Amino acid sequence: MQSNLDIPDFARPPNLNVDGSNWYIYSVRMTLFLKAKGLYKQVEPWGNPYDSRSHPKLHMEYKQRDDTAKLIIASTIPDSLLLLVHDRPVAYDMWKALVQEFRPKNAIFKAGFEKHFKQVRSIAHLVQCRETLAGAGGIISHDDYFRQIVLSLNHSYPSEAKACNDFIAEFKKDPVANWIPFKHNLDHSIVSARDISLPDADEEMESDIQLQSADRNSESEGRPTRIDVGIAPPGDKVTGNDGPSGARSASQHPSRVSREALQEAPTSGTPSSFSPTAHDAAHPAISHAGSPDTRHEVYSTVAPHHISPHRHDFVTFTPFEPKAFKSALGSTLIATGIGDLPIFVPDGNSEKPVLLQNAYYAPKLSATLVSLPQLSQEWEGDLSIGTSGDALTATSDEGVVASIPMCDGLHQVTHQVSLDLIARAKRMAFEFHPV
Repeated sequence: MQSNLDIPDFARPPNLNVDGSNWYIYSVRMTLFLKAKGLYKQVEPWGNPYDSRSHPKLHMEYKQRDDTAKLIIASTIPDSLLLLVHDRPVAYDMWKALVQEFRPKNAIFKAGFEKHFKQVRSIAHLVQCRETLAGAGGIISHDDYFRQIVLSLNHSYPSEAKACNDFIAEFKKDPVANWIPFKHNLDHSIVSARDISLPDADEEMESDIQLQSADRNSESEGRPTRIDVGIAPPGDKVTGNDGPSGARSASQHPSRVSREALQEAPTSGTPSSFSPTAHDAAHPAISHAGSPDTRHEVYSTVAPHHISPHRHDFVTFTPFEPKAFKSALGSTLIATGIGDLPIFVPDGNSEKPVLLQNAYYAPKLSATLVSLPQLSQEWEGDLSIGTSGDALTATSDEGVVASIPMCDGLHQVTHQVSLDLIARAKRMAFEFHPV
């Protein structure tokens, strides 16, 4: 049916670049324009539904609309391309030829524009590059765009590099700012732009790609599920809804793993660096066991779920559609999977491996959040949570399981763990024994 709406003069059909580099945004605008004109059915593969003999008037009206759609398409493409498609009998055939020609090329243009955007060091060219990339369907996030601005400023004004480096050093001393989930602010953007060696930088980039893909797949199903973080009291039993049937419920235990085997902590190279003094002493112990990797854990008595950004530490993993978590302060975090995660917990004298079951994976989190309420539910036997001085303790029938010191207002542990030790803990999680 033809639209009765009058299209404003300024709402003109878009133009396709000679090289087709703006195909993505061209197809979006052309779709909107044809729908507003009531002509979008002409580029759908239905054909003329009216027989020229039975319904001659309707048949002619449909053909006129088809000719109008062909004229609109012809007026928006380069002359060299028009010569190749002008003789197509219907508008659908013209549009199909354009799609077959430029859709494969669009991915090549997009990849090239993204690479060029990351190399630009001129603020004057950033806006132009962003719009060029948008024409090919590339979306630049606020943080990525701001990072490029900072890098451009640093390139244009090298005398300010020392001041920016000093700011980064001060920012990193604040552990709260370093681990708060999904903290998009000016400070964090500057640090991310100037310090490319942030923990798990490559891992987060890989996770962002997976997250964007999952976001596109879940657009038709509405917004991601939102779950509150940090508002459930310690004694309450916490459950979660994992959306697709392939993901486990947060209150459901995974396949039984031998906790006895996991609790046999490796004796050689066991880190015990949960305090500044022990941190210095831990380096010689792990120097022979592979390169060290920093792990930071924050222990909570109110958070209902384990959450970690370390994808490669999981021993089991089930991806699901993006799930939103919300903290008590209103910050938002996106999780994209769930699984079992071994960590090393200080007990006051040394550290022992403990398996966190049903831990969510959130790439934007800078530290592993350990939920003591969830750990007490998973523990085989009684696990009591208490305090000893400033330390947060978890005690079972066998003795002290965890003793977490207070640091900067949080019960947290920062230590270096050898990659070989992490790999050994993951192997131990699969050492099943009869019970």
